Amino acid sequence: MTIIMKNNRIDLRVDDKNKELLEQAAQLKNLSLTAYITSVCLSQARQDIRENETLFLSESDRDLIYRLLENSPEPNEELKGLFE
Repeated sequence: MTIIMKNNRIDLRVDDKNKELLEQAAQLKNLSLTAYITSVCLSQARQDIRENETLFLSESDRDLIYRLLENSPEPNEELKGLFE
């Protein structure tokens, strides 16, 4: 069994109405408020990072990239200079 030490803290301030909403959602999932907020925030953080790290191309852009990779032009002097 692995024990993970949780030694970091994040404080969060919300108004009464939003706290009640979060508590209700946590209760529906049978989680503590902390576990619920952590779960939802981590899920959203992973999605935000994934969306930021993923490049979406149209079919024509994809085809252009493939053509350029397959038939790449010879490097010009300026590009050669950058590699030196």
